[in-house]
Amino acid sequence: MAIITGFEPFGGRTDNASWEVAQHVASLLSSEGIAIEALRLPVEFDAIAPFIARHRSGAVISVGEAASAKRARVETAGRLWQCGTDNSGRTFNRPLHLNLDPPNHTEQTLIAPELSTSSDIRPPDWVAGDEGLADAVRAPQECARLARVAGLDVSDDAGTYICNTTTALGYTHLRRFAFVHVPAQQPTDETMSAVTTFVRLLLSVKNQGDNHEIEN
Repeated sequence: MAIITGFEPFGGRTDNASWEVAQHVASLLSSEGIAIEALRLPVEFDAIAPFIARHRSGAVISVGEAASAKRARVETAGRLWQCGTDNSGRTFNRPLHLNLDPPNHTEQTLIAPELSTSSDIRPPDWVAGDEGLADAVRAPQECARLARVAGLDVSDDAGTYICNTTTALGYTHLRRFAFVHVPAQQPTDETMSAVTTFVRLLLSVKNQGDNHEIEN
């Protein structure tokens, strides 16, 4: 059973475009006989590693929304940093560790929300620059190729929020994975179609990577 995930609303909003897209894709592909279900993830940094750990042997496509996205795009790099206030109310500005062990907040930077707002918090300059990208976790090249075939843009900047954490941990630990950002607005037919096509293509790849086989 493949899984496509979206996220719950955050930042005081009542909806999240990623969840709408995930439900649509799962419903359409299920009607085609593809074994896939949609799951909604919490917008919490510490919720991602346990989810990844539970699904290491399966196929997972994660969808998030990005205010900077003008079109749906596949993220191909996860930077090793976490920054922002999540739905737990905690504000983080810390390195992203790629192991799936429970976090130890006494050993990581945790900024008290009452001392600063998320708009005040910025990651170190190197994180957003070439140095941060040089250390990033990368997607298999096949992921970008399939994205272009499906009509999606390709990006190497997933930010430093929850989507980036999911991108980095997913490409590190999951056998078949991709992260898709959609615009933070009501999904268009173009977005729905392109993401659906991409997921269908990704699930047809027997072994994700450069030396792939297509299932008949």
